[in-house]
Amino acid sequence: LPRLRGSAVLLLAGAPVALEANVDLKNKRAETHFDASLAPALLTPISQWTHSDLPTLLQLTSPIELHGRLELTDGWHFSRATTRLEAGQLVAQNVPLDRVSAQIDFHGHDLRVTDVTLHQHDNLAIGSYTMDTVTNDYRFLLHGQLRPLEDAAWFAPSWSEFWKKFDFSAAPPSADVDVRGRWGSPEQTDVFVFADAKSPVVRGVPLDRVRAILR
Repeated sequence: LPRLRGSAVLLLAGAPVALEANVDLKNKRAETHFDASLAPALLTPISQWTHSDLPTLLQLTSPIELHGRLELTDGWHFSRATTRLEAGQLVAQNVPLDRVSAQIDFHGHDLRVTDVTLHQHDNLAIGSYTMDTVTNDYRFLLHGQLRPLEDAAWFAPSWSEFWKKFDFSAAPPSADVDVRGRWGSPEQTDVFVFADAKSPVVRGVPLDRVRAILR
């Protein structure tokens, strides 16, 4: 004393969680390492604790695997959380995904999600997501191959209105996507897309190849 070190293994909503903590009782500091399976049933209590609406934003069919670290500074104030996330089939903001993995770092009011990998049928995208949780400013970068209409729920209705004129049945186009804006202010959203499509059909006309920059 006043320093403690402990470990525990427990079940939360039927899923295993392993914890190892170093605690300084005098200065009210702590560092915790964890390996956890986040069961779907935990989304509701986590949503209540964080004053968010997770069950609406995220629907799980299997647990999310988390491996990371949580730091509390003087007075038990939150300092930093880092974690590696891996998940199977889920629905994120009304977009179904087959598999997701990412590295997450939350420090102060800066959220950084890097090494993002998204699998959806024959769509594959890698990228990053950054957000200022105070201003709600964000930036979303993706590179890979995807059919635009299959992730339309993430964008404004104008996204679907534009892409419904294209048919990418032969193969998903390769693309680079840069989206930046502020949550709650859609008029500030700026979308940049470079696309390279083989054998698309545009307004009913079959073409051999199309390359385009859209903004």
